[in-house]
Amino acid sequence: PNFIEASAGTGKTFRIMEMLEKIMREDIQNKVSHNRLLKTVILTFTEKAAGELKARLKKKILELYKGGTNSEFYPYLRDLDQVQIATIHGFCN
Repeated sequence: PNFIEASAGTGKTFRIMEMLEKIMREDIQNKVSHNRLLKTVILTFTEKAAGELKARLKKKILELYKGGTNSEFYPYLRDLDQVQIATIHGFCN
């Protein structure tokens, strides 16, 4: 488990993206049969921040996927809408 709490502009989003990429790479390297991002919860305070996190994750997966040359990243792209990236109140609902 990881918990990141810091002021605005301190690099939280960058660090979260690093952590998510590490999870994906470890899954692929260890031949994990399920997408561990689906067991990950990322909470933030605003809808805008949640949307930005999801957009950055999609961009990162597309960079790693590289148009199909790294097909092992396809499940992460396919399952992106199921990853729990939400506001605190949205998650609680």
